[in-house]
Amino acid sequence: MASTSDKGQGGDGKQRMLEQLTQQMQLCLARLREPQLDDTRREKYQELASSIQSQVDKLTSIRFLSSPGPMGPRRLLSSP
Repeated sequence: MASTSDKGQGGDGKQRMLEQLTQQMQLCLARLREPQLDDTRREKYQELASSIQSQVDKLTSIRFLSSPGPMGPRRLLSSP
């Protein structure tokens, strides 16, 4: 997964991880389209695709919440 050098690079490490996950997802989806794939393997690839999507969701939510943007840090709840 992420090496210590990735941690020091912030967004670059996350970007690389997203790229790797995207490549894995593309491969997984290509395998799911194979007509000769048996049901057991199809189910495993579907589970893998779901796991990859969960990892992507976590990375993108971390990036969204941790990047301050032009108006400062984002807040989940606004106070009156």
